[in-house]
Amino acid sequence: MVVGMVLPCLLIGNVAALGISKLSPVLSKATVWIGMLMFYALWMGSLYLTLKTRYADQPFWQSLGWIYPRRGMLACVFGGPMLAIGVGVLGALLQTPMVDMPIKDLLKGRLSVALFGVFSIILGPMVEELAFRGFLMPLFVRSFGRELGIVLTAAPFGLLHGAQYGWHWQYVVLVGLAGLVFGIARAATGSTLASTFLHSTYNMTFYVAFVSGNAAL
Repeated sequence: MVVGMVLPCLLIGNVAALGISKLSPVLSKATVWIGMLMFYALWMGSLYLTLKTRYADQPFWQSLGWIYPRRGMLACVFGGPMLAIGVGVLGALLQTPMVDMPIKDLLKGRLSVALFGVFSIILGPMVEELAFRGFLMPLFVRSFGRELGIVLTAAPFGLLHGAQYGWHWQYVVLVGLAGLVFGIARAATGSTLASTFLHSTYNMTFYVAFVSGNAAL
């Protein structure tokens, strides 16, 4: 149900964003980001309803592993940049083609760049880790074992990001491998909070590189 709600939530979120953006000129400049925010809220809402419908007596956040780990948090915080560098090196070895992300055309002005940072460093990692490593991974691990469960969670994670890179297989593989490391962090620490910090600092590294390389933005 949660996976199947991705497209409906995207559609509803974008339609709602178009209506909200007409309320003022400032909002019109952030239509895409409002749509993304609406999508995140609707998708997380579907996840919340799914869990609460079946497990009404269980705490939502703790059930998804949103707890401070006993160990490994610092490794996750500082491991993000190292992972980003490793993925970059592997991308060069795979001769990954340079592509212009569709979102680049939307980064006009400081507001858009700032919102891009908020979504890529904070909201995106949080939502994706709760959905993939908090919800899907435990189901796969319980059904197929830890190692295969981590791999099966990383595969749709990589595919989810395929469209933004023009479906070049190298990018899907690289994002999938990053998801694999996020899953290992989740399994090692027992915490999606830890994997979220790893995901966040990983994205932050690319964000800093992207913005510094496009000073005109």
